Amino acid sequence: MKAKKKLVRDVQPWLQTAYDITKVLSVKENVLYLGNEPITDNQLTQLKSEAGLMARFTLWPILTETARKEAVTIGIVKSTEWDHVLSAKSMLVLLDWMTSWTETIRKVQQPKKT
Repeated sequence: MKAKKKLVRDVQPWLQTAYDITKVLSVKENVLYLGNEPITDNQLTQLKSEAGLMARFTLWPILTETARKEAVTIGIVKSTEWDHVLSAKSMLVLLDWMTSWTETIRKVQQPKKT
């Protein structure tokens, strides 16, 4: 219960802040959207370039592996409560989500406009 109260306390400021829909990615009918608008060719080129750079940065695998190690430490090695396992699972889900989006951006092919 203590871990749950700490998690709520730590996450609450994030939950009270509305997210910026113009910076939210989604895929609808094989088209990449940024906010409610289909992504432009220029935006896609820029995002692909940045995603490719991120994959080549020395820092990216260091950050992802450090997060993975922390999740294992919290959820398995030092876990004393079910809440610790859930926290670790959340960390791993977020890590997977970030990695998946990076790969999606790198591989997406926008349909040609007719």
